[in-house]
Amino acid sequence: MALREIVASNLRRLRHSKGLSQEELAHRADIDRTYVSSFERCVYGVSIDMLERLARVLGIEVPRLFMPDNNVIEQDHRFIKKRTRPMKGFKSFQSASATLDGIEVAHMIRNQQFPTSGQSAFQQFAALAA
Repeated sequence: MALREIVASNLRRLRHSKGLSQEELAHRADIDRTYVSSFERCVYGVSIDMLERLARVLGIEVPRLFMPDNNVIEQDHRFIKKRTRPMKGFKSFQSASATLDGIEVAHMIRNQQFPTSGQSAFQQFAALAA
C-alpha cells in the first residue's frame, strides 16, 4: 500500500471514529470539502500544512496519520499485553474476558474516551461497574 493510500485510509477511519462528515472536517480545518473528498480518494496529495490542520481537528499527532492500521491497533493494545504477560495465561475464557474488559475500560477512562461529567476516574469506573 502506497503512503498516500495509508494516510488517506487513516484520515477516513479517524474522521469516522470522531463522527465527522467530510463537510464538518473541512469546515473545522478551514479547507474546501471537495479537497477532503479528493484526498480520501487519493486523487490529490496533501501538504504538510494541511496535514497539521487535519490532525489538529482530529485531535491526533501528525505521525499517527502515517501509521498502517495494524500498527495503530498494536499500539493501542500494547498495554494489555504488558499487564497480562505476568499472569501466564488464564484458567477460563470467562475470567480472561472479564479481566481484559476491565483493563480496556480503565484504559479508556484514563485516556478520557468517556464523557467525564465532572467525575473522577474512580467514580467513572465505579459507576460502570455497578
